[in-house]
Amino acid sequence: MDKSIPISDDLVRAAQDATGETDERAAVEHALRDYVEAKRNKTAIDGMLSLVGQVRLRDDYDYKALRVGDGDRD
Repeated sequence: MDKSIPISDDLVRAAQDATGETDERAAVEHALRDYVEAKRNKTAIDGMLSLVGQVRLRDDYDYKALRVGDGDRD
């Protein structure tokens, strides 16, 4: 299936550098294949790791105070 899609020359060159392909078409196909495979193989841990540094706890947060029934038995 032939498609005609305008793509930035800089982006095509970057794809060639990243994939090691010398042919522009091969570089774009290689990059697209790698991208699709990476998306399909994404795991739950990848999603969690993407959150690193995005959540900030309050300075006075005390996780121990939130434990229910941990050592508070009467």
